[in-house]
Amino acid sequence: MEPEKSKENENVNSRDRDGSKANNNQHIILYIIVAFLLFAFIIRTYYLIETKDQLVWWDEAEYLVKAKSLALGTSDEGWNPLRELFMSFFWALLYKLGATEIVIRISSLLIALLSIYLTYLVGKEIFDRHIGLIAALIMATLNQHIFFSLRMLVDIPASVFWLSSIYFFWKGYVKDNNTKYLVLSGVFLGIGFLTHYSLLFLLIAYAIFIIITKNIKFVKEKNIWITLGSIIILVGPYIVWSLIKYGTPLPRYAAAFVSAETQAFTPSAWNVYIKFLPLHLEISLLVMFVIGLILALVNVILSLDFILKGKDK
Repeated sequence: MEPEKSKENENVNSRDRDGSKANNNQHIILYIIVAFLLFAFIIRTYYLIETKDQLVWWDEAEYLVKAKSLALGTSDEGWNPLRELFMSFFWALLYKLGATEIVIRISSLLIALLSIYLTYLVGKEIFDRHIGLIAALIMATLNQHIFFSLRMLVDIPASVFWLSSIYFFWKGYVKDNNTKYLVLSGVFLGIGFLTHYSLLFLLIAYAIFIIITKNIKFVKEKNIWITLGSIIILVGPYIVWSLIKYGTPLPRYAAAFVSAETQAFTPSAWNVYIKFLPLHLEISLLVMFVIGLILALVNVILSLDFILKGKDK
């Protein structure tokens, strides 16, 4: 009996050590991500102080003009109907509360910090904590992210909704069939679409992913339809309003404003994003991006039979 008790005690001690080690690792990860966020905050605060008296860009002015019009009843002359409304509504709320331009810039900085933390969460969920930390560090120090963190534009807020939607989609669909997380994914996607039109492409990506992994069986997935319904509820009023006011459901895609002014259709300039990738990423990140993309595509091709059978997501 004594040897058995001794063995049992050893197993308990081993579990305790493993648990203690895991807790220590979690604390270290927490300290690192806090350090990244603090570092990002200091850098962005420095540039905020340096640029606080700069004139606003034309794009910024449009969003702020609409925000002031919503909050204070002033004219929205100069507002372009191609632009999405959510951030103007958000900044209108700040104006209602007595905010100034500098307060709105600070809110943009805080939103940027949130996008860095969400980058970590998405990396951690899809891959592991180390990948999440590397991705967060890149986001914290990327010159493009630093630059737009201080602008009253929709790019950084849109990334927050992108990342939030992906995070909850992964937790609610890939890891576990959880209605709450899937609905949250749909809510963030819907609000994100009202922030910047590019989130429609995320919906397309979800659709392709679901069709490949579920085949035709996805039509029986109640959670998917509930999630789609939450997106429609959020985006639907905007589509109806756009139809009534501009005669098109999605002004950004239809280029309604440009068409009205020039009588010529202006297609989406998606190819511009590809052309400017090398400029935005610079050589080091571009090389990592290309290598990662190749590895991901090779993995998908080699695992295609498992993916189609639902064994590998």
